[in-house]
Amino acid sequence: MRADGDAAFAGLSGRGARRSASASKDLTDLPPVAVGALGGTIAMSAPRQGATGAVPSLDAEGLLDMVPRLRSVADFRVRNISATGSASLSFDDLLNALDFAKEQAESGVAGIVLAHGTDTLEESAYFLDLLWDRPEPIVFTGAMNTESSITQDGPQNIVDSVQTVLANSMRGMGVLVCLAGQVHLAHTVVKTNSTDLATFQSPDWGPVARIVEGNVHAAWRPAHRRMVLATPERPYKPYIPVVETGLGNEGRTLAALAGGDTTPDAIVLAASGAGHLSSSCADVAAGIVADGTPVVFATHTGSGSTFRRTYGYAGGEMVLIRKGLIPAGFLTARQSRILLGVLVANHADIAAVKRAFRHEGQW
Repeated sequence: MRADGDAAFAGLSGRGARRSASASKDLTDLPPVAVGALGGTIAMSAPRQGATGAVPSLDAEGLLDMVPRLRSVADFRVRNISATGSASLSFDDLLNALDFAKEQAESGVAGIVLAHGTDTLEESAYFLDLLWDRPEPIVFTGAMNTESSITQDGPQNIVDSVQTVLANSMRGMGVLVCLAGQVHLAHTVVKTNSTDLATFQSPDWGPVARIVEGNVHAAWRPAHRRMVLATPERPYKPYIPVVETGLGNEGRTLAALAGGDTTPDAIVLAASGAGHLSSSCADVAAGIVADGTPVVFATHTGSGSTFRRTYGYAGGEMVLIRKGLIPAGFLTARQSRILLGVLVANHADIAAVKRAFRHEGQW
């Protein structure tokens, strides 16, 4: 395990007192770091009175102002990209964030921090990971509690994320997710709990680093070589439904989707176990594939991989593969939807889609 840090971060806590940044070094001596704000809980506060609930209130400068001493360790270049709950973000918002990241990387920043709502953070991180071809890390962060909460976690997550982009050990790792003192690959991370502060985990692999006392302790680097795809043109609005299957599912929802007024670009099935459907659902899916629509099946268990060569009964993964369905491997159904969207936008044929899922899903 490698410790990578800066003495300037020792004792710098997002939960500490808000000191003045007047004693900062000359900005020309500080490493440049870009910070983009996309809204989310980390930028929200709730009024003390009334019942309106938490709403976005902080821009990128406001996020940094939560920890003024941060300005003594980096020269920040900021941009406000969006100000909404992450469930309302569009792919075009994320492409705007990608434009910002590329612009800043080309100008020489050490890395880019993107503050984002946690609801769809894992999807956004994986989407940009498929499109990011530079060594500078993009680090997504967020918060589970609002800025006005007595248990706010956003300030510490901002501090940790800045530490992460400045750590040499994190270069070349693509897009990362940093919350609760842990750093995860966008390729492996999922939100595992609706309320826990340490909700982001990599169930099959664990974090690539932990942050302790101002140091980024890097544990491992992936042997898997990342795939980088061409950036979709805007407006980018893929139509790829995710259908969960299970007990008693005969494929009627799937058939209704395929027979609707708008044909999906592709379909993802969140299947049982290691990628299994009922025999009738498998037949419906096979018909959709025969008509030219890609169908990918992932496990809905929350971790683990789909199988390829274990079960040969009707609806088992071996039969599904013979019928033309594509196993997602270790990719979740949500990640499969993201990958399919980019592949479809790049006009990938079915052979290219199968190769991509073999590469991305089978470590």
